Amino acid sequence: SRMPTALHVIKTLSDTFRRDDEIDEAARNTVASIIRNEAQIYSDEEIAAIKRATDLHEKCQKMSEKYKLNSIDKNVKMKMVHVDGESVATGIATTVVDASVEECAAHEIVNLDGRSKTRNAQKDGLIRLIANQLNKHSWDYITTRR
Repeated sequence: SRMPTALHVIKTLSDTFRRDDEIDEAARNTVASIIRNEAQIYSDEEIAAIKRATDLHEKCQKMSEKYKLNSIDKNVKMKMVHVDGESVATGIATTVVDASVEECAAHEIVNLDGRSKTRNAQKDGLIRLIANQLNKHSWDYITTRR
């Protein structure tokens, strides 16, 4: 049958012209530029969320009892802390990155729903992924996993 050969040709063409990485890179550069160059005006809700995250970060840094975790990457040091009264533990990963803070933030933001993430969502256990951009610096990110 000629069908498998025809389908193979279509897949080969699709793979040849796939530009997902290039498109994600352009999106990362755009977001990094916005973060770096445009004034960020935050809503009261965003200010409160930033304060909660900052407070949690400070609590985690002050905690004397931190549990070391094994990392699959020798360049990443990992630990876990549990803040008294909280219902979840917080993981902290530390490494050295050759990029600006803006580039790192843009990488994470774009990867929330970038083409490669969307393409691999089911493989990663996601059955639903929604990234809704609220403004130039704020997104709602919702996932549902199996």
